[in-house]
Amino acid sequence: MGHKPIGSFRRWLSALPLFGPLFACRKEDYFGATREFVIIIAFATATFWLSALFLVILDSANKLTYADLLALTIKEGQLFIFATALLGPILVFASEDPPNARPFPARTWIILTLVLLGIVCSGCYAFMRGAGAINPATPIRLNDSFLASAAVACAVVAAAFRYLAILYNKYRMRPEEVKASEEDFIDQFRRRHDSQAPSNGQGS
Repeated sequence: MGHKPIGSFRRWLSALPLFGPLFACRKEDYFGATREFVIIIAFATATFWLSALFLVILDSANKLTYADLLALTIKEGQLFIFATALLGPILVFASEDPPNARPFPARTWIILTLVLLGIVCSGCYAFMRGAGAINPATPIRLNDSFLASAAVACAVVAAAFRYLAILYNKYRMRPEEVKASEEDFIDQFRRRHDSQAPSNGQGS
């Protein structure tokens, strides 16, 4: 009896938009998604942290620190490009359902959020690159601190959605559960058909 309220509450949480499917994932899904996510982010950000490391080594005058070089990358808007690049694979995951797989969880919410995030990232990067190019003599003054914070926020949100996409893809690709669900449906259909067969025969 005590497990029913817990199960009902978990089903209610699983039905929440966007983040509800997190409560339906197993620990194996989390472990696999985390391992894959760490590898992806390590390679995707290599141009940031590795380039800054090389520049620090090559800077004989030691005028810039490692943190300064990373901050320079953020100020130049590279994080907006990084965030946008993370969105493409997520859309592929969300828009296609492989054979014998569950439908991708929270598909509509994720796609809408990604489209909005892509517009924000592209727009902010366009402002940063175009502010001085439109009229070099009198460049448009931008709020650099706000754009730097926005770049970090967009990168974090894009990375979080990339993790969700990997995790939800692990969740829907459980062949043993999909097969069990199909077999259970077939068994229920057969039992229903067998129970209705005698009555149909008597009526004729």
